[in-house]
Amino acid sequence: MYGSNSAAEKEDYLIMESTNDQNFVVINTYKDKFIIAPVNLEKKEITPKFQFIEIKSDIDDKVEFSLVHTGKLKVKKVTGEKQNNEK
Repeated sequence: MYGSNSAAEKEDYLIMESTNDQNFVVINTYKDKFIIAPVNLEKKEITPKFQFIEIKSDIDDKVEFSLVHTGKLKVKKVTGEKQNNEK
């Protein structure tokens, strides 16, 4: 239960800004990868579309993260019908 309680209280996240101005939040790590998801920092809302990216990077192809005090983030509710329409 500690993990879920600490996640519910978390207010600082690593944020990655992509080239199309979409921010991504680091949710967790798995082996040598970050688990990231799109985040709307104005609405404080995570879109549940998860990706895995390598933690290591080359100097020419580096990914930068910033530690940001976001406040508590919530996961956007997505219905099954909406997910099917997006495909």
